[in-house]
Order: sequence, then structure tokens, then C-alpha cells
Amino acid sequence: MPQLLAFLNALFFLMVFVWLWRHFQKEQNGLWLQVGLVLKLIAGQLLGLYYQHVETGGDTLNLFASACILADLALQDTNLYLNILLEPSAKVYAQWTAALSQHDPRAYFFIKLLSVLALLNAKSYALTAFWLSLAAFWGLWQVSKNCARYSKTELRIWLGVFLYLPSALFWASGISKESACVFCLGLLFFLWPLFKTQKPYSYCYGLLAALVWYLLWRVKYPVALFVVVSVVLHGSLVLFFKFFRVRYVLGAFVLVGIAALVVVFYTMPTDAFLYALDRNREVMLANSSLEGITLLHFDRFSENWFLNTLTLLWSSCFAPLPWEAQHIKQYLAACENILALGVSVWVAGSFYLYFFSKDQNKNGFWQQNNAFWAVVLVYVCGMALLTGLSTPNWGTLMRYKVLYWPFVWVFLLQTIWYLDGKDKREPLN
Repeated sequence: MPQLLAFLNALFFLMVFVWLWRHFQKEQNGLWLQVGLVLKLIAGQLLGLYYQHVETGGDTLNLFASACILADLALQDTNLYLNILLEPSAKVYAQWTAALSQHDPRAYFFIKLLSVLALLNAKSYALTAFWLSLAAFWGLWQVSKNCARYSKTELRIWLGVFLYLPSALFWASGISKESACVFCLGLLFFLWPLFKTQKPYSYCYGLLAALVWYLLWRVKYPVALFVVVSVVLHGSLVLFFKFFRVRYVLGAFVLVGIAALVVVFYTMPTDAFLYALDRNREVMLANSSLEGITLLHFDRFSENWFLNTLTLLWSSCFAPLPWEAQHIKQYLAACENILALGVSVWVAGSFYLYFFSKDQNKNGFWQQNNAFWAVVLVYVCGMALLTGLSTPNWGTLMRYKVLYWPFVWVFLLQTIWYLDGKDKREPLN
């Protein structure tokens, strides 16, 4: 029976793949999507092979092994399995979940979701990874398509970054919480226009979006938190833009953001901030297998909130650099980081030439969708700060970065595209 169910599931996966492939043939950027889909499915399998043969263990394999334990339980005692799915704590059914209690609550919730897939796929790792990679691809596609439409920017930039950036392609695929997270983000982006336009069914779409947000909260609560912050902030900025000049609103926005950082980080160093640093030190010392720590520059931290903030942002976005890398995985990430650093310097130079050139009309810059990009910057900075405080090693950082790192690349490339005069789209007033 499990083998028959897995066969039917594999057949259904093939049907979905063929339908998407034929659907992409009608899209304007269909070839980009088709190649991206194939690469995403391959990356999901390579992620498992990497953890199995290079790392000889890791979160991906541990999550799937724990999910298989629950899948076996479902075949032996369905009622107990359903009770475990509804029970938030792993300690209630200790006789079955002793191997699961080592996971944190978010990982345990993801394991329960993963056990359903493992049950349907007869505990096939490859088939489960295919489904999650497909879900992650669909989520990234929806994020790219809707962000390009909201920001009135070039879709190919979004697709090129979200589907082909090596870190996003590899780490947000296969069996990982990041795959589930980007799928939930894609669902939210997919439901938002339906909620606004399909009035007879708005309540249904709203309830479905609330359910998706809850799943996102249980898997990656920082992302869910900043989704709410982004929606509220975007609505507030759009409202202010109707009554005040854009440059004044953005100036006030920057000043409020700096004031918030002053309040938060000026009060943190003696308790929560240093506690987070000490906790990462303890994790590093307790586990010698960790390649390094995200907050590698511990000696640079001080009581100065401004320096602490800059160090966190630097480590979360551009670490490791080539001279900090220790093996091939880190060198690959370091190449991407140093390239992003070079593009950032290029953007800074383009900004200087644009705003200090007498021949440039500066009003065009203020007519762009500034509310959208302001929200993107808040999301990126907030996620980078939280990631820097909670990530103990380079490997974990490379996975966590995929939830905000592509937005950094899109912002950099789109800024160059606009400042160099290549974007011929009409500005969004």
C-alpha cells in the first residue's frame, strides 16, 4: 500500500511538472522559468547528497529521519499519530518522540509537516525533496512576479536573482525549513492581489492568508513578524505620500529608523545583546565541528550601539569573505559575498555621479515606488540584524541568508539599472 501511494504521488508530481512546463511556454520569460525549475529540482537532490557524503549528517538528514519516525507511527497507530500532529510539545508522547525532543519547536513543527509528505512518498527522500523543491520554486516565482508588478521594475532582474543566485538556488531547495518558508511567502504574495480584487471571496482569501501566515510563524517567526511590519509600513508610507513630499517623508522615515536603533541598541548591550553574544560563544566552544561563527568579529563589539549595529549588518550580509573562508563551501559563498560588495561600491559610485551631476534631473528619482523599496530595506536590515544575533556558524548563516539576501541583490541591480538610464518604464506616481 505505501509503495502504491508513492507511485501515485510520483505520477501526480510528473503531471504537475508537465503542466508547469507547458504553462511556462506561454510566459514572456518562459525559458528563464523552465531552466530555473529544472535547476531547482536538481539543487534539491544535490543538497541531500552534499549532507550525506560531504557533511555526513546535518539538519536536512536529521529532519527527514525524524519525519520517518512519525511516518512509521502513522502506519502503526493512526490515532496516536494524529494526536501528535495536534500536540505542540514533543514531550507529551515521550515514548515515540524521544528522538524528536532534541529539535527546537520550529523544527519539530516542520518535522510534523514533513512526516505527512514522507508518509505519502513511502519515506522516499528523493521524492520528498522533489516536492519541496517544486514548492520553493513556485514560491520564488510568485514573489518575483508580484514584486516586479508592485515596484514597476524589470521582471527579469527578479527572476534572475531569485531563481539563479547560487545561494538562493541551492540552500532554499530540497528538505529544509527555508524551502517551506519561501513557499509560504509565495502563497502570501499570490493571495494578496486576490484578496484585494476578488471581493465576493475576500474573506476566504483573507482566512487562507492568515493560515499561511500562521504556518510561516511556526516555521520562521522572524519572517512572519517582518511580513506584518512590512504591510503596515507600506500602507503608512503610501498614505503619507499623498499629503507630503516624498523626499520629506523618506527623510523622516530614516530619522525615525535611526532613533529606533538608538533606543533598542543603547539599552541592549548590558543584558539581551551581550547575552546573545555569550550564547553564541558557548555554542561555538561546545561544538568543535562548527566551522566558524557568524559574529566572527566578537572582539569588535563594544558598548557603542552604532558600531554593534554596523558589525551585525556587515557580518550578516558580507561574511565570510575569501580570507575568512576555511573550505570549499565557504569559498563559494565568499565569492558571492565579495561580488556583492563590489556591486555595492558600484552603486555608491552611481549614486554619487547621479546626485552630483548638474545634467541629471533629480525629480525622476523621487517619482519611483519609494514606499516599496523603503519596506524592502526595512525587511533586509531587520532580518540581517536578527540573523546576526541568532546564528552561530557560517553554514547556518548561508541558509538563513536566502530569506533576505536576494532582496539585497535585486535592490543593487535595480538601482544600477535605473541610475544608468536603462529602465524605460514609466515611473510610478
